[in-house]
Formats: sequence, structure tokens, C-alpha cells
Amino acid sequence: MKKIFTVITLLVFLKNYSQQINTMISSGWDMSLYCAISPNNKYVAKMDKMKATIWDFKTGRLVREIIFTTTPLSNYVKENVPDSISFSSNDNSVFIYKCGALYPGENATKSATITEISIETGIAGKEELNLKPVRNIDSINTNLILKVISSNKEFSYSSPNGKNEVVYQNTSADGGLILNIYIKKNGVLSKVLGHPMCINYAFSSDSRYLFANGFIYDFLLDKKICELKSVPFIPFGCGFLNNSNTLYTAAKDEIIIWDLPDIKRLKTPDLLSSINSNNGEYLAYATGDLQYESKQGYVINLITKEKVGKPVQFHPNEFEQIKDVSDDGKYLLTISPKGNRIYNCATGELIRHFPEYRMNTAFFLNNSEVTNYDVSKGTPGEIMRYNIFTDKNEPFDIKEMLPLGKHEAIISLTRLKKDHLLVSTWAGEKKINIYILNIETKDVDKLTTTTELIVAESSKMSKDNNLVAFNMGGTKIGVFNKKTKKTIELNQFSYISNFAFSSDGKHLISSLVDGTSKYWDLETGKEIASIISTGYQEYVITTPEQYYMSTKGAAEYVHFVKGNNLYGVEQFDLKYNRPDLVLKKMGLGNEKVIEAYHKAYLKRLKKMKLTEDMLSDELNLPEIKIKNSEQISSIQNESVLKINLEVLDKKYNLDRINIWINDVALYGTKGISIKSKNALNYETDLTIDLKKGINNIQFSVLNIAGAESYKESVTVNCTKGKEKPDLYLLCIGSGEFIQKEFNLTYASKDAMDIKQMLSTNKNYGRVYTKTLTNKEVTKNNVILLKDFLKTADRNDEVILFYAGHGVLDKDLDYYLSSGDIDFTNPSAKGIPYEVLENILDSIAPLKKILLIDACHSGEIDKEEVQVTASDKPNSGITFRNVGTAIAQKDSYLGLENTSELTKTLFTDLRKGTGATVISSAGGKEYAMESGQWKNGLFTYCLLRGLKDNTADLNKDGQIMLSELQQYLTTEVSNLSNGAQQPTSRIENISADFRIW
Repeated sequence: MKKIFTVITLLVFLKNYSQQINTMISSGWDMSLYCAISPNNKYVAKMDKMKATIWDFKTGRLVREIIFTTTPLSNYVKENVPDSISFSSNDNSVFIYKCGALYPGENATKSATITEISIETGIAGKEELNLKPVRNIDSINTNLILKVISSNKEFSYSSPNGKNEVVYQNTSADGGLILNIYIKKNGVLSKVLGHPMCINYAFSSDSRYLFANGFIYDFLLDKKICELKSVPFIPFGCGFLNNSNTLYTAAKDEIIIWDLPDIKRLKTPDLLSSINSNNGEYLAYATGDLQYESKQGYVINLITKEKVGKPVQFHPNEFEQIKDVSDDGKYLLTISPKGNRIYNCATGELIRHFPEYRMNTAFFLNNSEVTNYDVSKGTPGEIMRYNIFTDKNEPFDIKEMLPLGKHEAIISLTRLKKDHLLVSTWAGEKKINIYILNIETKDVDKLTTTTELIVAESSKMSKDNNLVAFNMGGTKIGVFNKKTKKTIELNQFSYISNFAFSSDGKHLISSLVDGTSKYWDLETGKEIASIISTGYQEYVITTPEQYYMSTKGAAEYVHFVKGNNLYGVEQFDLKYNRPDLVLKKMGLGNEKVIEAYHKAYLKRLKKMKLTEDMLSDELNLPEIKIKNSEQISSIQNESVLKINLEVLDKKYNLDRINIWINDVALYGTKGISIKSKNALNYETDLTIDLKKGINNIQFSVLNIAGAESYKESVTVNCTKGKEKPDLYLLCIGSGEFIQKEFNLTYASKDAMDIKQMLSTNKNYGRVYTKTLTNKEVTKNNVILLKDFLKTADRNDEVILFYAGHGVLDKDLDYYLSSGDIDFTNPSAKGIPYEVLENILDSIAPLKKILLIDACHSGEIDKEEVQVTASDKPNSGITFRNVGTAIAQKDSYLGLENTSELTKTLFTDLRKGTGATVISSAGGKEYAMESGQWKNGLFTYCLLRGLKDNTADLNKDGQIMLSELQQYLTTEVSNLSNGAQQPTSRIENISADFRIW
């Protein structure tokens, strides 16, 4: 047998890959057909024809992406295409197989080439020849997908021990690609576990686990134990606004105009696909359901942000899709297996149906004419030209305009502009010619004949007519320069849904089905940034240098990898979350804005007591190791976990160990002191109480110099614990004082109303309450409230509510009113804010909230405010503030000071007690109460949001903490006309739990 020496070439992005810290955002839907579970259940792998991805078994986080630089998308190319993947016995490597059998129904050959790739480094070893077939192609998904299309109804695959099965069912009447997936155990089908677009599955060698379509199922526990943490949204379109360099992307539920630093959003529920007009002025988009069945088509004017005319109703069960929109936005063109259709956008009415035209080469030649391939006459077919106004359909012979060879046939035709077409032709085996044709002047540019099979499926032309971009086989974009006659290739490593030139022709934006939109520099051919939409109004933008900017909600999709070790977003967020550098790299935002973002970043570091120099990779750090990590099961059937820790430092003695579960410090903010050991290394055994459900446990060690180690973590799913948590509710209402002129009417009522409302919550097993009002509210009584929480366990929840005055002393330190407070000297008997925080520190429950309805309850940056005369309006509204009044110092940032900008841009990484603290007003603002609300405004909105379920923003029947935060911010601001805006002093991004 002749040995094959052609190896799979790998693209290695960074030198010393195993030592580089890599920012990871696990993107969305992909085209993976093959998958595997590692022998020791440490990793799972997915692979398509372009890349393999390795994922952590316990957390579902992406560990490594291995990209093949071959172009394996052509159905005509059989060589060097990966078609199977497996792991080494020690879980350190993956093996990529090339069986040389891609056609449906073919069996694997007797030999296969294998390349071993290190998971830690991503570097390939030598390719070897295996004399045994890897597996039969009949069990590989290439064949199965064709079976799905042919309307087979059910596919069932047994585990190695034959006891369990994974079942796929095709429920579509016309053989659509969307399936239902089930687990069959003891002959009984589970509920539907998902709706995949293709069949891929792998069982563990012991038959306990199944990895299928992005989730891991445990047959022993009979449930999903992990789902890959990947962005679920596909960008269905992209482009630049007419005559500008302002880019936009279209993803699920919204069109985003990235006029950075400002972002404008156009809500588009259930957006399924989109096409932009060639002039960039209009966007046509379709809405649909999970079956990828389009229901309606819309056209929107991107300049006015208004929809054009009426929606177009698509035909059911035809998979009718938008193909083009005219440059004037008046007409819509669709394609389906049952022909092409033209619609009037103003009326939504059908103008013409061409059942004989079913090729993707249909497009608007100009605002009144459409071209089609007549497939009824066979290959190469006849090109027709239909005029909407005259209703004439006549032959359009462009073959005479092209220097075609004797056997050269047109296989693809797309419009570049109203007078330019791009034509690709079959010129022999593996040879494609691409022509750029000006149909008015008959001028032709011919690209060099390719040696690969490349089909220009779509194409665009720059405004100056010099650059032409075309889709090369689905995953590359070729950009042809008519002046230099050279073509650069932009390798996307995922399937392309759309792309467009900027107005000045210097940049290109592409949208990919893996969830990203890529922004390219056409001078260098290099990627500038990737934009990822993670949900409505949530996004991440990353650069190849690993820097990123994101909304707070999108931070849950960010993590870091060094070697094959995973770290949470908080570990390196301080270094790599750099909006200033991202905007600078993208060339967006003026110098003033970028400087403001940098100042906000520096302010954040200062709050964390760090400097930029302290974030250097060369900083001496202590180390921490979980010595028994390999023995820890991801499923824990006991409520405790035993951990063996080793901590060490090469230079300084060790100071303390910190441990968190879901970002809550188990041993308080001070951790476990080991300073008395006077040691450079130390080993200890710990027993940790778990909560029911997911426990993300993190460990770090600090040395006496204050340097903290990278955090090591273990994630386990605990099956023990209460079915319903108990609620421990502490309510404080401070409204009556020795100095009676400062009495409040509704503070004590607020506390009692909150107690009454939450005591009726049936989501808890029991509700334990403790209330202090008026004269009972003393500093000592408040401190003693902590004793009330001693009986709470890990699974319980704690809510601490305070209503009263917020007071600043002359040093701008913050106090809350007590019944015996001296408002001229609040530090004497007032309640320091830290006392409330301390109540929630070092207690067993992980889920805890502090709600403060008082003036100045948000954080104050003393450097950015100044003492001033009170500016409270006299409007019959009482303000919960006395003492020092403050105002914002003059700043070139205007009203948005650095501290506020920091809160907007960055997640607060100070873990503190692990509680989320929701303040009724900003640090410079007053909190209101009024007879109009018969409560404090903040409390009024809180009660109404729960009672009327208006805080259930997604209407799923439950109110989550994150929804309550968003609701309070909006409602309080609206009712106060922006004078009072709730904020979060600190928040636990890992603890979003049900409140009501």
C-alpha cells in the first residue's frame, strides 16, 4: 500500500500557543457532523470539514479550535478531507482521520491517514497510515442527512451496551432538515431534547454518557448534565449604510447599527434571514420558526429606519426564501423548490410566479428587471430577462459577451451592480473561470483560472468599481482588484451568509453561520475584529490581540484558556476587557471618546487596587492546585465535597486561601488565613458544603505581597438538597427620629409592605421574617440581625431590605439612618453601609440580595463630586436625604462621568460578600417618596412589578433577579422623569435566580 504523505495543514494563530492566554467566545450554530467523547470523560469534540473544536466535559466551555487550511467544501473533492475524529487514551490528543470516502453509500477504504494533534498546543504531529478502516461510511452523517431529505421518519442508534438509544425523528411533512431528538431508555422515549439540523452523536465507552448536538446526557441520572456554552444566534446579514462606513448586522430579533460608540437597534422578532440591496439603502428580511420555514418577508429602509409597505406572506411548506430586493425597495424576489416569485413591497401582493425557475442565480438586474436561469431546458440552461412593467420574459444572451471556451458552461451568475455581473463557468475538471462583465460597455475582466473548485455563489462590488468580492466555495471570500489584477483571500473558517464593502472600499464585513460577523482590513487582508450577538441588546466584540468589549449580559459567554486550562471571565477580564483598544483598532469613535473609555478602564483598576503594570504576564504569582481534581465526579450525590489543595510560592510566604461557590465567598471576604504558617508551600484537606444544582467552585491563594494566583476551579452538579429553598427576609424601615423634622411618612410602611408581599411567595418552602421599624432601628439591633441567619443552609435565600434616609458626612462617607441618629454627625450613631454588607458576609446561603431605598444609595466617587447646595425640587415629594448635598464636578465627559461610564462598560469583579446590591438611586441622586405612591418610589415599583408580574419581562411565568433589576431601572427612571435611577452597587453575575 502506497503511503500518503499529504498532511492536514493547521493554522496556528499564536506562537507558544500553550502558554498564550486566549480569549474564548464559544460561537453559535455550526455544521459539525462528527463528534466524540474522550475515554476519561474529560473532553468532547465536534468536527466538520474545516475545523475541530474541543470542549470541556464538565463546563461545556470551548478549550481549543483546530482549523484545517484545506478547502474541503466541494462535493467533487475527495482527497485530504477529514471524516472522523477520536481521542487518545490519555485524553491529551485527538486523532483526525481521512478515510477517503465521502460519497453517500461508500464504505471506508482499507487504509486511512491519521494525524495526531495535541489538545494543549493545537500542534499537529506526523501523519501516519492506519491499515484498518476507521468506520463504515453508512454510520456517518453524510449519508444520514440525505436520508433525512428523502423523508425517512426515524433514526435510532444504540449505545455500546445495547441498553439505551438516541432517537432522531423527522416530523416535517416534506422532508425538512429539522429533527426532533429523544433518548430511549428501557424502550420509553423521553420528552423532546432539542431540534437539531443534522444527526451527530457519540456514546462514551462505558455507555453511560451520550454527546449529541451540543448536549451531554447521563443515562445513569437520566438527564442532561451539560450543554455546550455557545452563542445560539446566527448573524443573518450584514452591510454598511448607504454612502457611509457605518456597519450593521442582522441577527435574531434585531438589526444592529454599529455607529460606535453609539449602537442603534431595530427590533425584528424571529428574524430568519436577510438580504441587503446593492446600494446599501434597503434590507429585506424574513421571519420564521425552528423549521427554518419563512412566514413573512419585510423590507426596511435603513436610512429612515421605517418598514416599506406591507409584509409579504410566503407560501407554507415550500421553504420560500428571500433572494434579492430591488435598489429602490419596491420589489422583493424569492426562491423555493417550486420556483421564483416577485412581490410588490408596497402592497405585499404577488406579481409573478416562475415555477420553471428554481436556481439561486435569480436577481434584480435593475429596479424593473429580473434575470433567471431556465432549468427546464437542462444544463447549461437559458438565461432569461423578465420586465416587471411590460410582463415580458425574453432570452438574455450574455454568452456572446464572454470569451468562453468550446466546452465552457455558465454555472453561476450574480449581480455586482446594475451594470455589472459576475459570471463563473465550468472550464474542465477542478477548473473554474470567473468573469466580471459590464453589460453596458461589454468590458470583461477575467480572473486567473483556479485549480480548486470554486463557485462564486454571491458577489459584491466596491463603490468605485475597483474591488470585487465573491464567495469561494462557502468559507472563503476572494477580493479581486481590477487595477492590480490580484486576488486576496479572506478565510472565514465557517460558512458565509453575507458580506459587503464599506463606502471607501477599505473594509469588508462578513457574517458567518458560526455566530460571528468579521470586520476586515482589505489593505492587509487581516481580520480587525469579530462581532458576536449573544442575545437581544447583548454583544461581544473581540480583536485578534485577545482584547474585547462587551455588554454585561454577554460576559457569561466569555472565558479564557491557557494551554488546556480554563479560567472564568473574572480571571483576566481586567486585562483584556478594553473597549478603548477595540474602538481604536476598528477605527471607530473619536479620540475624545477613546480617551474617556481609557479613563474609565483606569478608574476600574483603581477600584480594584491595581495598576496596568500589575497585570503584566511576568508578575510573580503564587500557585494553587486541586490535587484530587481528576477524582472529582461532575455529578455529586452527597451534599459535601472533599478537596485536597496544594498552594505554593517561589518568592513570598503565603497569606490566605479564598474559596467561592458561584462567586460567593465561603469564608467571607477575608478567606482562610494561613499567614501564621510562615510557609512557601502548604497542603490542606477541606470539606465544602454544596448547594443543590450547579456549583462552580473556585480557589485562589494570595501571598503576603498581595499577589493572587490564577483561580483553579471545579464544577459539579449536586443532586442533594431542598426541593424548595427557604427565604430569610430581613426588613428595616427607618422613618421616625429623635430629630422629628426629618421624619419620613412611608419608610416603615415600605418595610412592612415588602414583608407582607414576599411572605406570600409560594416558591419557597418556608419564609422566615425579621423586621425592625422606627425606634427599633439602631446600629446595635441591625448588627444583631446576623444571628437570625445562623440556621439558614446553603440552598436558602436571603433578602435584606432597607428603607430610610441616606446620609453623607463631611468626608462623603455613607450612612443609613437609625432612630437615634444625629443628622449633623451621622458617624456617631448612624448605620455605616458596611454594617449591612457584613450581615450578608460569611453566611451559608449563596443567593442573597440587599435592597436599599434611600438617597445616595449608589456608589460615590469622591474624586468626581463636590459639596454643593441642595437642588431638591419643591414638588410635594419627600426626599430620603439630609446632610451633605453633592454634585458632579465639571468634566469633559459631560454628564456621563468616569464612574458611570465604568459601570456601563464593565462588570464589577469585586466579589465582596457575593450578594447583589440594588440601590434605589445613584450616588449623587435623591430617593423619593410621595402620597401619590404611598411608598418610596423604588419600593412602589418593586411591589407593583411583583404583584402585577410586570417585572416578568420575557413572560415566562417567573421573575428572575436580572429581570427585576432591569425593570426597576426602567420604571423608577420613567416615573421620576430621569431624576432617580436605580443602580447596582455591586452584583454577582453568576447568581441570577428566581425572585417571584
